[in-house]
Amino acid sequence: MWEAVWRPRGAVEAALTSQTGIGSLITDDFTKANLQLLLKNGDNQAMQSVVDRTEAFLEAEPLPDGVTAEWGGETYLNLVWQDKMVTGIFKAFMTTFAVVFVLLIVLFRSVRWAVLAMLPLSISIVLVYRVMGFADRDYDMPLAVLSTLALGIAIDFAIHFIQRYREIAKEATQDTSVMVQMFEEPGRAITRNALIVALGFLPIMFASLLPYVVVAILMASIMTLSWLVSLLLLPAIISLLNKDDKTTRLSVDDGSLPKATS
Repeated sequence: MWEAVWRPRGAVEAALTSQTGIGSLITDDFTKANLQLLLKNGDNQAMQSVVDRTEAFLEAEPLPDGVTAEWGGETYLNLVWQDKMVTGIFKAFMTTFAVVFVLLIVLFRSVRWAVLAMLPLSISIVLVYRVMGFADRDYDMPLAVLSTLALGIAIDFAIHFIQRYREIAKEATQDTSVMVQMFEEPGRAITRNALIVALGFLPIMFASLLPYVVVAILMASIMTLSWLVSLLLLPAIISLLNKDDKTTRLSVDDGSLPKATS
């Protein structure tokens, strides 16, 4: 929205009385005018490119004193709306991440168990979104919503694994026997759960809209990575911490983890 109109006003008045259809582009007092841009592609990325290039030009070539420019229009409003929504969802995700961590501390009554439970989810999300960054994929609305959904689904694998490990470890006499039992019924249950959830998103890959395809691929990837980390990394870390060194051994209840006997 321009704060001034270039002279001579006579030429502007002549144009206003013609059939060119510019009467709606200028106010009656000739102090403000609309500059309309027609885009072949009306998505937010195209609009963001226009905004960035225009602001860069105005910064290099400042407007005359007393002249200001402001953005408007439906496409720009959609851009602002998505920016606020994505920012809000990202803040909500970080808040939810912290709340889940606190709830895990309450559930396991241990900060270290809570940290272990957050590892599969954290590693999966970091790896997947890092790949998206290398692929030059913007953090848009589908990705923002996806991160919140993944937080509630992927954490289940680690909770299931750790809870079953603690239950089995209370009755086991050897640390090695605990891991053997963990890869029987609990391991199969976690694998089936991950497989079902990952396969459930695959039909969306055949959708005609690209955002749906991206959500399906990322969700299946996060589920697969969370499953792998839960069954491969967690046992390795637990076994490493549960060596004979009492300072690093993990507790399965209010007491200490039973020491392995030969």
